[in-house]
Amino acid sequence: MIRKLPTFRSTHQQKGFSLIELMIGLVLGLFVIAVVVTVFVQSKRNFTQDEQVARMQENGRYALLLLSREMAHAGFLGGMSAADNVTTAEVFSDTCAAWFNPMEKPVEIVTAATANDQTCFDGEALFSDTRVMVVKRTKGKSTTTPLANKLYFRTSGQGGTIIKTAAAGTTPAGFEDWEYTVEIYYIKGDDSDGDGTVLPGLFRKRLIVSGGAISIADDGLMVPGIRNFGVQYGVDSSGDGIANQYEIAHSFSGDLSKVVSSRVSVLVGSTVEDTATTNNKNYSLYPNSVDTASVAGLTGSGYYGRVFTTTTQTRNMAYRIQISSLSKR
Repeated sequence: MIRKLPTFRSTHQQKGFSLIELMIGLVLGLFVIAVVVTVFVQSKRNFTQDEQVARMQENGRYALLLLSREMAHAGFLGGMSAADNVTTAEVFSDTCAAWFNPMEKPVEIVTAATANDQTCFDGEALFSDTRVMVVKRTKGKSTTTPLANKLYFRTSGQGGTIIKTAAAGTTPAGFEDWEYTVEIYYIKGDDSDGDGTVLPGLFRKRLIVSGGAISIADDGLMVPGIRNFGVQYGVDSSGDGIANQYEIAHSFSGDLSKVVSSRVSVLVGSTVEDTATTNNKNYSLYPNSVDTASVAGLTGSGYYGRVFTTTTQTRNMAYRIQISSLSKR
């Protein structure tokens, strides 16, 4: 008969975790969780920052495209080869009328305070210390069959007249009709997403004909996040078509016919605030100038900011200088 031997159990194997082991395990677990959470939060913050910087670059590039294109076409009056002999058959009753007439200046750069005095800005809260750009020019290509309810610049090549068409018609022989436009760019607050946060943006107005009357169309927000912009004129003081110095446009009192280029700068801010950072930077819209930019709520906030600048030739003004120089030889 086989007898079973007694079974012995190790009391050591029956023990659980000691309090010290449990506490060490908890600490290690919490450390691992903290590392994971930190990496996640930092990665999310980096993603948000990169996304905002990318949006700022996109908004800044588009704003520069709009403003520099307007400056490049400022004063373009169809095929007319001289700035003289421009008349208008229309009456601009708005207090902004001086801006609409190309006989005054092909481009106006004024302060928000000046623009706020005009009735075309009634009820709008333009951001203080920002700029307003008014560009007068023709657009598209010439036509000999003008449409109804349009402003046209009718020219024979040496002079021209701004007219308003009541009905479609035919251009007189020896003339061309070019559609005439006035573009007004300015900075004001925007809350189009309805979240209650009002941020600056680039807005536009246009001169149009509506119901047989000249009026102003509001195109609304063009580019979000634009907090300010500035323009410098490249002035040709030697008559060779090359800029000798750059002067701030809104305080320029010289001869606009000597402006051969323009330097456009935009101050762009992010549209989402980073509460973990504070922006204490200074910005300048005018390189090599003491006139600093209004930061429009950037300083002391969590919004990022960048200044983008481009230089473009004001072809029409430069062309007129060359025409003038040739005529004197």
